[in-house]
Amino acid sequence: MSRQAIVKKENKLGPSFYYKLSTVLASSIKISKGKTCKNIKNYDIYAVDGTYPTFKKALSNDGYKINKNKSSVTPLVSGIMNITENCPVTLDLVKTKDERLAFTEFMKNKKEFEHSLFIFDRGYMSDALIKFMYENKFKFLFRIKENSKYVTSNDQEIIHNFNENSLRIVKYDAARRGLMVKIRR
Repeated sequence: MSRQAIVKKENKLGPSFYYKLSTVLASSIKISKGKTCKNIKNYDIYAVDGTYPTFKKALSNDGYKINKNKSSVTPLVSGIMNITENCPVTLDLVKTKDERLAFTEFMKNKKEFEHSLFIFDRGYMSDALIKFMYENKFKFLFRIKENSKYVTSNDQEIIHNFNENSLRIVKYDAARRGLMVKIRR
């Protein structure tokens, strides 16, 4: 089914369609265990993000909150993409607007991601998510804001203690197109 076909049938599609689509995608994708990535040995790399599309008001019948304009709803579509294998893992239409909560709910009891590295954008960084990642032994990488409470100096590398675990924070120079700046020793 093409994107154009979905757009033409948008009025007839409800949450059950997206649930079924997610289920079909998830069942057809095999998560590789112990596979070696060329860049980071023994880890599959996953990108995590969310988006807020606008859907018809009829979706409010399924529990999604109506927007201020009273003519549409804007639910969260939470997604995880396996970058190593270049395939989606999940694309969920969820009722919460909290991307972190949607991710943690999906990841509960998911031991098959033990050899994985998750990459998050700035909106995901939180103490609760860091704690969740440590407790579940998931590797992670966050992009964080310069004024984050974790950035405590002008050094290019900072080790921050978090509940008896170390967070390594490395600054990069955006003017150099995101290339890592050499770390002072």
